[in-house]
Amino acid sequence: MGILLVAVAATILLMVILYRPTKDRVRLSREPDVDDGSTMEDVRRALLEGDRIEAIRRYRVISGSGLREAAEAVDTIAAGGPPPIPTMPFDAYGRHLPMPDEAVRTLAHGGRKVEAVKLYREQHGLGLKEAVDAVDTLLRVK
Repeated sequence: MGILLVAVAATILLMVILYRPTKDRVRLSREPDVDDGSTMEDVRRALLEGDRIEAIRRYRVISGSGLREAAEAVDTIAAGGPPPIPTMPFDAYGRHLPMPDEAVRTLAHGGRKVEAVKLYREQHGLGLKEAVDAVDTLLRVK
């Protein structure tokens, strides 16, 4: 009986040690989530549903901003203000890209995305993927 009790206690102790949360298992990242195609409309919808955390998460995906900046932006949007323009676009890997100038913005918001991407590439000497990521970021934050 004593051996069985010791075996059960040892098993429980082993399970506690193996399955307790560690920093490796808990996501403590300042980086935004992977781009899931979120738009500002998704942010507004989450706010209307009362889900501020989801709105902040989606805003971070769209803008590449940090947690504090995203929370402040979502609060501004919830109060009826315009969404802040992100300081810099980012690519699919979370790296910041040069800010598009007014000509690129005009083309992109005028429905001429391909021309906007071409102009952005010419201005900054970046690859197609990076230019598309920058213009897409610009279009998602309206």
